[in-house]
Amino acid sequence: SFTFVMDEGSVKLDGSSISSLTGGETITVDKVEINDVPDVIDTKVGDRPVFEVSVGDIHDFGDGRLTISLAYALSVGESADNLQVWHFNDDGSYTIEQCQYDGSKVTFFTGRLSYFSIMHVEPPADDPDDVDDGGSNMMIFVGVGAGALVIVGIAVFFLLRRKA
Repeated sequence: SFTFVMDEGSVKLDGSSISSLTGGETITVDKVEINDVPDVIDTKVGDRPVFEVSVGDIHDFGDGRLTISLAYALSVGESADNLQVWHFNDDGSYTIEQCQYDGSKVTFFTGRLSYFSIMHVEPPADDPDDVDDGGSNMMIFVGVGAGALVIVGIAVFFLLRRKA
């Protein structure tokens, strides 16, 4: 493997990805201004950072695996647990790459290069209708208790009536 380090990040190529090289490729990791990002991407990322990673004209490395690290600092209120890397296709669709944050960079693996955005995605809030606050269980206990009292009352009524 071989690692290329630049200001905005690094690219590590494994043996299979190195064999895809023909020689003379320029390797870049560029943070892209949002107005320079294709419209199909900028509408999805808002003000999140977007990077273009390239190795010459090679976009697909087949079985090769590249380790990409992108410079990133958490903003106030962000959690590393909620970071995702969105890997964009030409049509604006994306896949979510699993990533790790080490305090200064986000690292992930890929076999294909294009635009990547570091997203901070809050987990969905719990649906209040799905929250079990114990209230529904309490109603079951009250219902069962009331039913038991009615049965005991009926039994006592018939026992007393039988004796009379």
